[in-house]
Amino acid sequence: MPSPQVGPEAIRKRWFHLSFKDILKVGTSAFIPLMIGVFTLVLAFQQHRLGVENRENDLNIAKIIVKRVDNGVYKIYALPMTYKKIPFWQIIFVKCLN
Repeated sequence: MPSPQVGPEAIRKRWFHLSFKDILKVGTSAFIPLMIGVFTLVLAFQQHRLGVENRENDLNIAKIIVKRVDNGVYKIYALPMTYKKIPFWQIIFVKCLN
């Protein structure tokens, strides 16, 4: 059985009893899953931010519509309808002619 190398050259070639080739294999094997994870996190945060912005925009639009309805600019009508046998309410805004 050969004795293990114990010199500066052996220390340079091995790190935690792994060769550079082994470390490279582990690194390249882990790279793609890590990139997919990072991409997923970035995408999730962006989607959340866009959802919050859209919600705020929708609330601002609703406030404007309520002001116009309260001021008599619009009248609201709700009509029961169906689409492919699914019932829903169609909301219609009609501008008043004063």
